[in-house]
Amino acid sequence: MAANVGRSEGLLLMTGALWGTAYVAIKVGLMDGDPYLFALLRFILGSAVLFAFIAYTKRYDHSLFRDRTIWLVGLLNALCIALQNVGITMTTATNAVLLFNINVGFVAILAAVILKDKLARRVLVGLFTGMVGVLLISTNGDLSTIYSGTFQGNLLVLLSGILWAFCTVYLKRVLDRGKDVTMVTGAMFLLSVVFLLPITAVFTTNYAMDGAAWPSVIWTGVVCTGIAYLTYNLGLRRVSVTIATIILLSKWSSLCSLHYCSWERSRLAPSPWEAD
Repeated sequence: MAANVGRSEGLLLMTGALWGTAYVAIKVGLMDGDPYLFALLRFILGSAVLFAFIAYTKRYDHSLFRDRTIWLVGLLNALCIALQNVGITMTTATNAVLLFNINVGFVAILAAVILKDKLARRVLVGLFTGMVGVLLISTNGDLSTIYSGTFQGNLLVLLSGILWAFCTVYLKRVLDRGKDVTMVTGAMFLLSVVFLLPITAVFTTNYAMDGAAWPSVIWTGVVCTGIAYLTYNLGLRRVSVTIATIILLSKWSSLCSLHYCSWERSRLAPSPWEAD
C-alpha cells in the first residue's frame, strides 16, 4: 500500500512538472492563435495520442460512455480550458497560476461534501502552506503583481479554476469505480472535444494559426494533455483528491513561474543581431 502511494505521489509530481510548462506554452501560442480553437486542437491531438495507445493495448471500453458522470467531467473540463485560455489572453501567466490554483480550497470543500473525504488538521495545514507558497512563488514576493492583467481576464481564470475543482472531484468519483485509468482519461478527452466543438464554432472568429501557435498546440496536446493527464489520473486513483492537489501545488506553480520568468527575460532581451 505504501509503495502504491509513493508511486502515486511520484506520478503527481511528474504531472506538476509537465503542467508547469503549460501556462507559458499556452500564453505564447495564443499570441498567434484563437483561444477556443487552440483548446479544441489541443484536445483533439491529446485524444488521438491516447486512443492510439488504447487501441494498441486493447483497453477500449464503450460502456464507460454510459456513465453520466464522465460526460459531466468532459463538459466541466471543456468549459474550464476554454475560460482559462480566454483569460490567459487578458492576464499574465503568473496571475493565471495564482488564480487558477485558488481552486485548492474549493477542491477540499467539494471533496468533503461530494466524496465524504475527511479534512485532517495536517491536510488543512498543507492547504494553507501550499496557497502561501503559490502566492509567494507566483508573485516573486511582490504582491503588487496581483493587480497586473485585466479584471475580466483574472475573473475568467478564477472561474476556470473553480470549474476544474468540480471536474477533479467528479473525475475522482469515476476513477474510484475501478474503470481502466487510460480509458477514463481518453473518454474525458473525447468528450471534451465533443463540447469544445460547438463552443469553437460559436465563438471563434479567426481560424488562422500562425507563428508559435502550432508548436504550442503540439506541446500542450501531446505532453501537457496526452501524457500529463494520464499520469495525473494514475496518481489520483490511489490518493485523495485534496492530497493530490497539494502535491501538484508543490511543483506546478514554482515551475510555471520559473518558465514564465525565463520567457519574459528572453522576450525582452535585445536580439544579438540588433544594432547598438
